[in-house]
Formats: sequence, C-alpha cells, structure tokens
Amino acid sequence: MSSLPFLTPRPMKSPDPIPGRRTRLLAVLVLVVSALSLWPCFIGLSRLRIVNDVDHWLPEDDPGLRQLKWYHAHFPPEDRVVVSWRGSSLTDERLEEVARRLGTDNPFIESVIDPRDLVARITERNVTEEDAVQRLRGLMIDREGRGGPVSMLATLSARGSREAAAAVESIRTATREAGVPPEDLVLGGSPVARSQLDLQVGQTAWNPSAPLWWLPGRSPLLASVVVGLLICVTLCGGIRMTLKLVAVSIYGVMLSLAVVGLTGGHIDLVTTIMPALLFVLALSGAVHLVNYWHPEDAASPEEAAIIAIRKAWLPCVLASVTTAIGLWSLGTSPLIPVKTFGLYSGIGCLLILVAALAMLPALLLIFRQPASPATQSRRSRWEGIGRWLAHRPGLVSGVILFTMVVSGLGLSKLKTETKIIRYFPDTSRIIQDYQFLEREVSGIVPIEVVVRFEEAARESSHFADRLERVVDVQRLIDQHPDVSGSLSLADFRPSVARPGADSSALQRIRYFKTADEFRRRLEEGDYPESRSFFQIVERDDEYSRHGDEIWRITAQVNVLSDLDYATFITDVTNEAGTALGGFDGASAIVTGHVPLFLRTQQAVLESLIVSFLVTMAVIAAIFLFLLRSVSGTIAAMIPNLFPIAIVFGGFSWFGGVVDLGTMMTASIGLGIAVDGTLHLMAGFAKGVRQGLSHREAAIQSLGRSGEPLWQTAFMTAAGLGMLLFADLLLVSRFGWMMAGMLITAWIGDVFLLTSLLAGPLGAKLATRIRTGSPLI
Repeated sequence: MSSLPFLTPRPMKSPDPIPGRRTRLLAVLVLVVSALSLWPCFIGLSRLRIVNDVDHWLPEDDPGLRQLKWYHAHFPPEDRVVVSWRGSSLTDERLEEVARRLGTDNPFIESVIDPRDLVARITERNVTEEDAVQRLRGLMIDREGRGGPVSMLATLSARGSREAAAAVESIRTATREAGVPPEDLVLGGSPVARSQLDLQVGQTAWNPSAPLWWLPGRSPLLASVVVGLLICVTLCGGIRMTLKLVAVSIYGVMLSLAVVGLTGGHIDLVTTIMPALLFVLALSGAVHLVNYWHPEDAASPEEAAIIAIRKAWLPCVLASVTTAIGLWSLGTSPLIPVKTFGLYSGIGCLLILVAALAMLPALLLIFRQPASPATQSRRSRWEGIGRWLAHRPGLVSGVILFTMVVSGLGLSKLKTETKIIRYFPDTSRIIQDYQFLEREVSGIVPIEVVVRFEEAARESSHFADRLERVVDVQRLIDQHPDVSGSLSLADFRPSVARPGADSSALQRIRYFKTADEFRRRLEEGDYPESRSFFQIVERDDEYSRHGDEIWRITAQVNVLSDLDYATFITDVTNEAGTALGGFDGASAIVTGHVPLFLRTQQAVLESLIVSFLVTMAVIAAIFLFLLRSVSGTIAAMIPNLFPIAIVFGGFSWFGGVVDLGTMMTASIGLGIAVDGTLHLMAGFAKGVRQGLSHREAAIQSLGRSGEPLWQTAFMTAAGLGMLLFADLLLVSRFGWMMAGMLITAWIGDVFLLTSLLAGPLGAKLATRIRTGSPLI
C-alpha cells in the first residue's frame, strides 16, 4: 500500500474545534443540497408512465422486426380484441346486438366483424353456407364443428390502441348491456394482454383488491421496503440508526427513478422491479458504511466520520462499480426493456453510492447517537466459524465445488420464455379466458405467410394458377397440428373445383372463366376484404419489387401450448416451399407475432450468456488489477460463480424457464456477490500485511466482515423475497431468484472463499501480498 498512501487511514491528531466546526457546516450543507434536490426529483417522478408493448422490445434494425414492418407496410396492422362468451353460437341473437352496441358512437372501436356477417359475405360468391362455415372453423367458429362457441373481432381505433384498458372496458360494458353475463364473457388478443399487463405492473406497487392486512399481496414493493426496515431495526442499532439508513436509501431510489422520468423513460414490466432492487442495494451499502463508523475509537464524532469515509470509500466504490457493471452488461441485450433496465439501474447504483457517502456521514454528525458496533462476542463467533473452516479447507471447498459442478450441469437444459401471457398466474381471469378460446374456438396468436409472385411470374402464368398455389400453401399450413385455422383471399372466391388431368374442356373453361371473373371483380374493388389479403407492390423495397403480387395467409396458433416456435416456423417455411416448388419466381415470407416471439426467446438466451460473460470478464479484470495475482483472482471469482451454478443450474434441473426477469438476475447477482468478496479479500490482505499467516488472516477477515455480510445478505434477500407474492410472475420469479442468488452468494463468500483463502490458493495470494503491491 506504500504506493497508494491515501488509501490508508492516517492517525488523527487531537481534536481541533475549528476543523470540527467546518466538518459540521459541510454536513449541514450536504443535507440542505439534498433537500433542495427533492424538487427536481418530484418533477421526474411525476413524469413516469407505465408502457408495455411487445412490438417495441426489439431494436429497429432487427431483421425479424424489419420483416414485420415490411409486412405491415403492405397489410396495415389491426389491433383486435377477440370477443366471445360461453354459450354463444351462430344462432345467438346477442351477436347482432353486441356488434350494434360496439359499432355505435364508440370512440375506441373502429369496426366489428360478426361471424354471421362473414359467413354471409362468403356465401354471396356462390358458396354454400356449410362450406363457408367450414372455411371459418378454427378462426371465428368453434374448431371442432360442434356448433359451439363463436367469436367476434373488434378492431380498435387509434385511440383504442393508445388507451387499451378503456377500450377493453367499453367492450365489457357493451356486452353486458347486450345481455351477456360478465362471468360468461371471454376476451383475448394483444390489447387485452397489454391492458392487463399494465394493471398488474401497477398492482405490484399497490393492489387495492388485495386484503389490507396482507401487505405482500397489497403491495409487494412496499412489503419489500417494510421487511428491509424491520430487519434493519433488529440488526443495525435500533430505530434511530434505521431511520438514517432508510432516509439515505429512499433518497437514492428517488434520485434514480427521477432520472428515468426526466430523460423521457417509462416504467414497463421489467423496470417495475427497479425500485425494490435499488432500495435493498442502497440499504446494503449503507449498512456496510455504518460498520466502518466507530466514534468510541476516535477523539470526536467528526474524526470518526472522516475515518469511516477513508476506510469505507474504496470497498464501497468497488462494490457499487461492480454491481453497476453487472447491470450495465444488460445493455448488450437486444431487448429494449432489458437494455433500459440495465442502463437506469446502473446509473441508480452510482447515485445511491454518492448519496450514501455524502448523506449518511452528514446525518450521523448532525443527528448524533451512541455507536452500536458489532459486539466482541459476535466477532468471536464468526472467527470460530472461520477457524473451523480453516482446519478443513480441502473438505469444505471440495464438497461445495462438487455441488457447484453437479448443479451447473443443469445449465445445458436452460429454456427461455417471453410470451406475455405466460407472465400471468394460471388462476388469473386472462389465462382462463385464453384457455377457453384456444380449446373451443381458435388459437390467439397469428402467424402471417406472405406468398410473393415476381412480376415476370405474373406475366408468364395465369391468375388461376397463382391462386391455386396460394390455396396449396394454405392447405398445408392448415394441416399442421398447432394451427387452429387460416384465412386468405381464396376463402372468398366462388366454389369451383380445380380441374384435374382428366377434366373435360368444358370444366377447364368454366374454371378459368370463374377465376378471370374473380380477378376482374377484385381489380374493380367488389371485394372489400381484398385490401387485407392481396396487393400489387407499387415500389421497390427490402423484400419485394415494383409489380410483384403478394398474397397474405393468416393462421391462428395457440399461445398457451408448449409449442417449439423454432421448429414450427421451420415446418411452416418448408411447407410453403413445398407448395411453391417448381413455380419460378414464387417465394414465401413467414412473419407475424410467432416469429417475433421466437426472436425474443433467442434474444433472452443471448442476453443471459453475453451479459454474464461481459460482467464476469470485467470483474475478473478488476480483481486481477487490484490483486496483481492470478491465484487471488481465481480465489475471488470462484465464489462469485457459485450462486449462478447453484440457482440457475438447479432451476434448470427442475424444468424452470428463463424469462426477462430471471435472465437479469445472473449479471445482477454476480455484481452484488462481488461486494462480500471485496470486503473479505480486503480483510485478508490487511491481516497478511500485519504479519499473520494466510490461515489466521482468513479467520480474522471473516471475524471482521462476517456480521455485516450476514446482515446485508439476510436483509436484501428477505426484502427482494417479498416480490415472490406479486401476481405478475416475471416480478415474482425475479424476487425469489434474486433472494436465492444473494443467499448462495453469501454461502460462497463465507464458506467457500474463506476455505480457499485458508488453503493453497490463499497461501499463494499471501506470498504475492507480502512481495508485491496489490491495491486491496
């Protein structure tokens, strides 16, 4: 440490009243500035809004998203709500009344498609009613053909899309007034999921429908804060000290959230967990800082505050920086919510550090109280644990490392999930509605297949031949077991059998004449639905050229099934290729929400791996720089990999799936776990410099740091564990996985790291400390 003398606390002179007075004035100034900064904080907080839209999860340059935007440019998107009810059928008179009420002076609804009207439109083209019903089966008419439930499609207006919750409520009102009992009503579709998601995100902060006496259900975020407070009161010196710690923590969280509002950010299903995470991190950092404050060992309170800051600033800065690195590594994710969460949480982590180093010493000086350091008996207890570990380092570290490897093998079974509907509990109304729709009527999620005929292919083939190729593609897609039904422009054409090889000339003439008539009426605009299913490209773009003919086939797929989207998209692509085989200038593009879900699933796994590797590499580089020792870096990194292997590996062994929330816990957990490692390594280095053996240094380090490590681990794990009671599964999983990560990180530091430091790796590091100049 001789190369960096400013890191070593200097002996203090006898108390000087003038510097002491200046220190108190500086403390007052810090508190005044903190109070004045609350006004811009409130401005930023007032600008926060809840926004959830899966279509904006991927970046603009993502190939799948660009393809979807190309599709929407030719076939404008329609934000639709699927409306059905138990007991509905094609003969239900309430269908007409519901359609009338939805279509009359409703600013949220642009149009309504009644299945009976659609059947009538198809039968106008020389199609029997039985055939028309068959074409709509699995789309708006019960998929099994039992004459059971049917559905309507309510297309939202621009205002309805912006205000999805109000639009859904207007649908509920209209159906109730039309005689549909509210308990029988079934709704589905993206607007319903978005509105319910916004509601659930808000209820994470406050759920008025939960019992007031059950705080974790009423407000998981508030429960997280309260539990942290109760544990803090118990472990950290009573109510007066707790109020100081909490004031600093809440102030830091407010600063962090204000930055989100002031920079135009918003709250979504991922950033909703940010306040609870930052609060427990702030509380943890403040507890560590307080453990360096010992006024009974100083000549004055001012002197004690200065000593505490000099001792605490380096480990606290390093802990905050490594945690911020873990959060910022999420910026490597292509998913916008994850990237945003990582950016703002990392900034918040550093703001909390500044608040703790400035505000907490100021509060301790202005509002004085007796010190409450860890008692000697507690230190002796942790030293006793350290002595037990130091006498059997090989056994302890061997057992832990073996468990780590076995659990880590489960990482090969890791699965991902990004479908929004999977973030709701099975008992929720929306899940029950989706189950009914997919079991009785149709799949919820659309997959879009666009068949493209180049201009040369149009000129060299008959319209009827191209139409039949589209029919072939649609027929093969319909045969897929995960497709409930499909619709294309071909479903609105007259029923004329395709001529075979043995067909008569009259049959051929009749067939081609019908096809030509169909095309003529199409060009003249006699088919209002044609705009949604058939286009002639007017200008060159990324996926088509001027003069190309494009046909849309929309198919409905179940969203609640365990369908492997990668395999499904490959199957659909191959089926389309088979149907178009041998037709020069014909191709197919598969797009829609199913490929979008697949891309987000892939992005979740990519984000998990890349962000974790980035965090691990940066933290390893920091340890190598601080310790100037490869053996020391290995000893420091192994315990920090322990929680990843145990929690994620065990989670995968039991069939768990990784979603946006659980994915982030890997990098965040690694960044937080380093906190304890830094304190133990610093204590170990101090003991070695004082002439202790590597074993005694490891024992002494655990004796000094064991109590604050236990306090912060228990406090943060219990606080974040309260998120387990959130109805939104993404938040719930994040809470219990973070709690698991923090507890296993504590085990890794206390038991595994202490054993490693007491063993051969610690001996090598001790030699390096005695002969070199590590910065810790």
